Amino acid sequence: MADLNRDIFRDYDYRNTGKQPLKPEVVFRLGLVWAQMAIEKATRAGIETRDVLVAKDARQVEPELVDALIAAMRYAGLNVIFTASKTPNCVTSYSWAVQQFKPLMSIFITASHVSQPPEFLVRGFKVAMLNEKGGNILSMTTKEIKQDSWAAPRSLSISRRR
Repeated sequence: MADLNRDIFRDYDYRNTGKQPLKPEVVFRLGLVWAQMAIEKATRAGIETRDVLVAKDARQVEPELVDALIAAMRYAGLNVIFTASKTPNCVTSYSWAVQQFKPLMSIFITASHVSQPPEFLVRGFKVAMLNEKGGNILSMTTKEIKQDSWAAPRSLSISRRR
């Protein structure tokens, strides 16, 4: 996928540098990858929930990026709980929602507070998943981010579930 910048695959999250705007098509494709990873983990561990919690930063995040992510989750057959449909979230309300809903996966869409020139739109995603039945939701590992999800867009095998 030509629009996929390897630099967004960080040690603990996904973050676009902002030099080139993040395109909704890229977010949709990443969403499919994360959905596939979560569904595979759930299947192996016998986790029944297919809920995914999506929240967004209080800072400006383009609606088309949010829409693309939610569309990918739904396309993959996941049930989306979008906690920021009326107002954005702070990390504490996001953390509360994760505990309240106990989803298979949670994704927090961020807008960076790092000082950049105004034309650089730094956007990111903090992704966490259940790894075991009855366990806690955990952030993706560096290996899952830098190796597994980097390789997946070219070998994506998820089909529409529903």
